[in-house]
Amino acid sequence: MAEALDADLDVVVARKIGAPNHPEYGVGAVTADNAPFYDQNVLRALNLTEEQLTRTCDDKRAEARRRTAPYRGGKPLRTKNRDVILVPRHFRAVSRWYESFDQTTDDEVLRALE
Repeated sequence: MAEALDADLDVVVARKIGAPNHPEYGVGAVTADNAPFYDQNVLRALNLTEEQLTRTCDDKRAEARRRTAPYRGGKPLRTKNRDVILVPRHFRAVSRWYESFDQTTDDEVLRALE
């Protein structure tokens, strides 16, 4: 997309916050630099509070920070006075877009960003 638009490419690392005892069931997400986002309907359905997920959220934020530094090459995210395009359009679940949904290594991500 960036190449087609002759635009800058950047990355924001988001990490899923999973439900206790079922970490693959996402109840929210967090990035390296921002407050977490929780699906309040899911929290209510599971009788969970954001406070109960604080440690998980902190761990996921730390992982997002660890991954963000090399993915951005140490450069800060620049969004002020810029248009931002997020892709893909109808995202939903990550696994929905792959025939094989193996874990991706940092090296594979760095090669793709090159």
